[in-house]
Amino acid sequence: MSGKVVYPVDALLVKAKLDDESSRDASLFTVMRKRDPGYDPEHGDWEYAVLDGPTRRVLSRGRIDSCIECHRHYAETDFVTRAYLSDE
Repeated sequence: MSGKVVYPVDALLVKAKLDDESSRDASLFTVMRKRDPGYDPEHGDWEYAVLDGPTRRVLSRGRIDSCIECHRHYAETDFVTRAYLSDE
């Protein structure tokens, strides 16, 4: 539960983004995939992706600056966080 692990290569983390608490279907999916060492060592070798929820079409993929900016604060937990954005 501490979150202090190093994820193995090809680990895949997927988060469904819902429009609101009553939503049954995701509007977006955000994905983190652990890549081989050297992919992006400064940021834990994670590749990011954003997919459209209904179609599962990849909207963006790679070293996404907005993802890196948020996750850079979590180097201690291999750039993974359990914290979520608030409604504020």
